[in-house]
Parts: sequence; C-alpha cells; structure tokens
Amino acid sequence: MTIRFFQGRNLRRWVPWAMIPVALFVFYEARLFWISRGAEVAVGTYMMEGGQSYIVIDPGRYGTLAVREAGGLQVVCFALPAPPTRVFSAQFRNGHLIVGQALLIPTKAPAIYGGEILLRMALDPSKSIPGDWDLVEARASTKHPGIFSRVFWVEVVGAGSLKDSLALMGMRIAGKMPKPVDARFDPSKPPLRSFLHRVDDPRALVYFHDRYSQDPTTQTLTTIRALAAGDPDDPYLELNRIDVEAAAGDSREAMRAMAAWAAKNPSPADPLLAESARQVRLAVYMTENRRLAPELHTLREMFPSTYYGPSPLPLSERDGEAKMEWIRRVGALPYLWIDTCDMGLIPPRLRYAVATLGQPVPNYLDMQVQVKACRVVAMQRLLEGRRDEALGLLVGSYRLGQSMNAEGFLITRLIGIAFRAIAIDGLEIYVLNACETLDEVEAFWAALERLDKTPGPEDGSHLLAGERPPLMSRMEDRSRYAGNFLECEIRHNVSDAKIQVLRMATAAWHRFLETGESPRSDAEFDLFGAEGLPADDFAPTQTLKFIQLEGGEFAVYSVGPDGDDDRAATAYDSTNGTTSDGDIFVVVPREREFPFPKEGVRAADAADLLRQFPNGLPTDPFASTKGRPLSILDSTTTQPVVVFSFAPNADESRSRAYGVPGPGVESLPADAALGRRLQIVFERTSRKPEELGGVYGRGPTDSGRLSPPGPLEWALEPLYDPTNGATSAGDLFIEIPR
Repeated sequence: MTIRFFQGRNLRRWVPWAMIPVALFVFYEARLFWISRGAEVAVGTYMMEGGQSYIVIDPGRYGTLAVREAGGLQVVCFALPAPPTRVFSAQFRNGHLIVGQALLIPTKAPAIYGGEILLRMALDPSKSIPGDWDLVEARASTKHPGIFSRVFWVEVVGAGSLKDSLALMGMRIAGKMPKPVDARFDPSKPPLRSFLHRVDDPRALVYFHDRYSQDPTTQTLTTIRALAAGDPDDPYLELNRIDVEAAAGDSREAMRAMAAWAAKNPSPADPLLAESARQVRLAVYMTENRRLAPELHTLREMFPSTYYGPSPLPLSERDGEAKMEWIRRVGALPYLWIDTCDMGLIPPRLRYAVATLGQPVPNYLDMQVQVKACRVVAMQRLLEGRRDEALGLLVGSYRLGQSMNAEGFLITRLIGIAFRAIAIDGLEIYVLNACETLDEVEAFWAALERLDKTPGPEDGSHLLAGERPPLMSRMEDRSRYAGNFLECEIRHNVSDAKIQVLRMATAAWHRFLETGESPRSDAEFDLFGAEGLPADDFAPTQTLKFIQLEGGEFAVYSVGPDGDDDRAATAYDSTNGTTSDGDIFVVVPREREFPFPKEGVRAADAADLLRQFPNGLPTDPFASTKGRPLSILDSTTTQPVVVFSFAPNADESRSRAYGVPGPGVESLPADAALGRRLQIVFERTSRKPEELGGVYGRGPTDSGRLSPPGPLEWALEPLYDPTNGATSAGDLFIEIPR
C-alpha cells in the first residue's frame, strides 16, 4: 500500500494538498520577515522607567527580536504569596517596537488574581534622543486560568464553603471573574519620552547585574563612574551614579552632583526620569543626614513594635525620654529623615512584587502615641517655662510627619499627615501664647521657615508612588479594585493649608506685637517680604485670606476643601465629610489665650492656677471627649497641684467627668464652664468625699443626663513609660510648684 501510494497518479493527487501547509508556512515567514524589516534598530541594551529597570534586546531568527534578559519592570500592585515568574518578549512591526511581559502568578495565589498578568507596550522611535524609544500605548490585563486547569479547581475545592465554590465556578463560566489588574496607557495622551533609553556600553550589564544581586559596593561605584564618565551628558547614567555615590561613596559628592544634575535638567521631558530624580534626591538627603548624625538610631531601632522585630537597643535607650530626644534631634536635621523604606533606584521598589501575604503591615501605634505624647509634654514644658524644649519637640514631631508623608506606602504617608496635624496644633498654641516679643516671634518664624523650606517634601502628586510601580502609576486603572484616593489627596492638602495658614498667623501676630494693630493689607504681613502671601491649596489662583472679626479678633484662613469662602465663620472638620463645609483658619487674638509665663507657672492650688489661666488649659490629645483640656489634680496640704493627661491608655472613663461635653455647651451651669472650655478639676481620692468639690459631671451610664454636683476623683497613676507597652497604664503629668 505504501509503495502504491507514492506511485504515479496517487502521488500527483496528494502533492498539491500537501503543499498547502508548506505554502502557508512560507507565506507566514515571508510576512514576518517583511513586517520585521529594520528590526536591527531596536537591538541593544536599554534603561527603562527613568533608569529604574533595564532590558536587553537581541536579534532573533529571520530578522526578528528576542529579549535576552530584563530586570525591574513590575506591574503587580498587590501582595503575592511568592515572587512571580516573568517572561519577556519583543517584536518589531512596521516600524513599531512591541515589548511584552507575561507575569506568571504563583499557584498558591487565589484564583481571583488570575493565572497571568499580561503587559503589552507599543513604542515609537524617540524624536528627541536618537536611539531611544517613546512609550505611546500600553495595556496590562489579567488572564484567568482556564476552567479545566488545575489551578482553578484547586481554588474551587479550597473555597470556604459550597456556596463560595459555586459562586466562583459561576463567575468563571459566565466570564465575570474580576480582574485585579486592568490598566491602560491611553495613546491619546502625550507619550512617555525615552521610556527605553539606549545604553550601548558593554559595562552597563555588569552594572545592572551588580545592582540587582546585592547592595551597592565600591566595585559597583567604580563601574557606574566609568559608565557616566563615558557619556557625561547622559542624565540617566549620571542619576544612577549619584544614587550609588550616595549609597557607597561620598554623600557630599552626591549632594554636589545632585544639585548640578537638577540645574542641568530642571524639567526632564521623561516624567519617569523626574520621578527617579525625586527618589535619588531623597536618598541623597538621607545619606547626608546619616553623615551629620551617624549615632542617630533608625526608626526600626527606636520603634521595633512598628515593624514586628526586635531592637538591638536596651530599654533605657528607647524609653519615653529617649524617644522624645530622638524626635527632637530629627527635627534639628536639615533634611527629611526617611528610613522606613528602601531608597534609591535599583532594586526599584521591589516591595511592589516581593511583598507577600505573610508580611504584616507596619503597626504605627507606638509612633502615633509618642507624637501625641510629645504634644502633651510640649504643653507641660511651656507651663514649666522651658520654651526651647517645647519648640524642639513640636518641630521634631512635624519633621517626622513630613518625612513619613514624603515616601513609602500610602498608609505610611497618611500616618505622616496625621503627625503633621498633631504638631501644627501645638505649634499654633506655641506662637500665639509663648511668643511675647518680636524676637521670640522671629525665632519661631525661622524654625517654621526651616520646616516649610525643607528640601524634598511631598507636594501631593506622589502619594501613590509607594503603592504602584513607575509604569503603572502613569496608567489608568480600570479594575474593580481601583481605589478612590480623593480623600488621601484632600487630607494632604489640608495639612499643607494648615501650615501655610499658621505661617500667615505668625506674620499677623508679629505685626500686632510691633504696631498694636492687625494687618490691613497683604503688604503688612511683612515677614513674608517679597515672597508675598502663600497661595491657597483649595483656590490655587488666590492667596490665603484674612478678615477682622467681631470683638477685635483677627483671622487668617483658607477656603477649605469645599472651595466656598465662609469668611472663617465655620471651621472645617474632616469628620463631617472629606469635602464638608467650613474654612481652615486660625484666630489671632489680641490677648493670649494661654498666658504661659517665661519663668514657669507657680500655683498654691487649682483655683490659683485657673486665675492665671482663665480660659483653661490646652486640649488633651489623649482625652476621649473631644476638645477636653489637660486635667488638673488639686493640691493638698502636703501635695502640689498636678497638671496631667489621661495618657495613651485613654482611661478617662474612670472619671465621672467622662463624656461631659466640651466647648460651647450652653446647658452646663455657668460656674462649671471656664471660658470656652469645660476645665475639669479633680480632687485626690485621699480626701473625704464630703470635702470634695467639682463641676457637674456625666457618667458613662447616665445616657447623656447631667448628674447633680458631686465629687470628681482621680487616682494619679505612675508616670507613663512606653517600654511597658504603647498603651500601658500611666499618666503624663507634672507637678506645679507653689
């Protein structure tokens, strides 16, 4: 049969049919060769994403392209149980370079994450830098495992219940599985210039291999110095040199080079290069900080509970006093103190893909407690007449918040915003109550300007830089998990507005002390000089406003997130809604609300103290009742008056005064309210109940009913010590000398 098949007529019958697949193959290869003509222009070694990653493209068969290796390019924005596998590809089609990446998700990941994340990038030859390629279009999407795949059925079987298993199967069959990654770079937008930046120096691969395999070494520094010297006009290579110089070389040389780089490249055409420059700048500043204060401990050493790790420091070096001194010293540094995340360019934000489900989110409770404690202790230092110490604690708290706001995960940045808000409230009290002369106001202004002019602060445009890889940060997220980050932006802008309003209030207070009158025009805010009044973050075309209030008081204000000018009649409160009504303002009084004496307070008893502070004391940030002032424990024949805070364990509920409304409550009897606040005076429990006095109180079980007058007792706890636990028992208190 076989012999007859290849004989004569049979052979002539089957040969034409057999030639069809051969013809199709030849046609496909010819077409591939034709549309890939000129592909050799794309062969080379490139930096990607502003110098944060790299790719090596080699020639393939029949004039096609192949990716030899690549490093750093990430598209994953969520945690995975293990690092994913990446497969790169490159094609040349009719003058366009197509680069693809398939991210193979580990099989232990939930099926909802998909089996693969596919990235496709289209690039055109750069019109500004020959040899570079501009990104014109990109798409990242999720490809779910097939319904007959093992990965999918493992997830179905492992679902929490039969209902969950059926729901998962139903979504997959109906094609409604959510896509955790679905992003696009719209081709209608301006291209990302020099997304692929050519580096045709064989030493480039040696440099990349060193950077991706280990921390920078002197050998790495030698390699990148030679690379940068070979092409001194290449901003990408020079930025990498500065980065390595800061990590393994001389921080002063890195500072000098960074300033020269910024002067030479004031507005990079590549937005990812600009973002890389910001990261390198922060790394350089941090390295210079370490040179100036090499003995200053890291955040992980001072606050080990934040990162769930042990600290090499003994308890005596991270108790309450030590932490406050550390915060004060951070405030004295010239640059932001950033050591909560990996700095520099390479490895570029490995946390994007290496962060795993088993790694806990940092617990910032310890740090939050300490910043609030700094605020309380600063007010107590003012009562003691130790003004410089109070200002140092408040400036340090703001600088710590400013630093955390500038880098890291979004949660880190939000915590930093909260720290800034806590510190700003304390700084406002300081300038309007502890600055009695022009010299004191000017000294405070110098400290405030140093904070405001700190190099490298967050401007609100990089809040998500720690959450998304560089390329993904430029793409529109269309997944169902795309967050609405409007509130984050507004909270940041509120903090920015508050510090600018405080600057303006300081200038107004300076004017009042100098002339006895509040400013009547922009020019009379003379501390600003030629700079002029700051712009309003919520009305960028306008400056901050000021207004004369009834009663002779003066207010400076921002219109707030709603953009409406309420003339400082209603205070903005974020608890009413992110964009709720109200202005952000500071009232500049004609008389000090809290007249802290320079030499410190002396008082025989609580009544004597309140005669000196008729408006009560500053608020207690640890009180459960909003707006509650620091509390007073009355003296006895043998014990002095004590001013105390309820401290981190927030045990205000131990008192009958728990829940008593704060400022502006008309239902309270007049003798119970002192000025604008309800100042609570406690009696020591050692006295007999019939000898105790006090204000009207409301117990936690009284359902809002005002109880009759009765004794308010308080048993003072030992001084709070954070080494016993962030929220351990203890009060923050000082004794007022007689």
